[in-house]
Amino acid sequence: SLLWRASVWSIRESACNAMANANSDRSIAYPFIGAGSGCGWSARVRVWMKDELQRIDFDGIVVLVRFKYSKALP
Repeated sequence: SLLWRASVWSIRESACNAMANANSDRSIAYPFIGAGSGCGWSARVRVWMKDELQRIDFDGIVVLVRFKYSKALP
């Protein structure tokens, strides 16, 4: 959106479009698209991405990666 908010559509389309470029890879890792600066809830983003990625025929391993914020070391 104009406020840089992720939507169900933008998250699903991003996952689908990223997979279109990964057909020759044996494994691929994706961050939770839209869960950070897109202000999406990680639990919802995970469900939407997992659902969309399961619809795609891919003979490899797909890993969803959730960033965990921690304070920087001194």
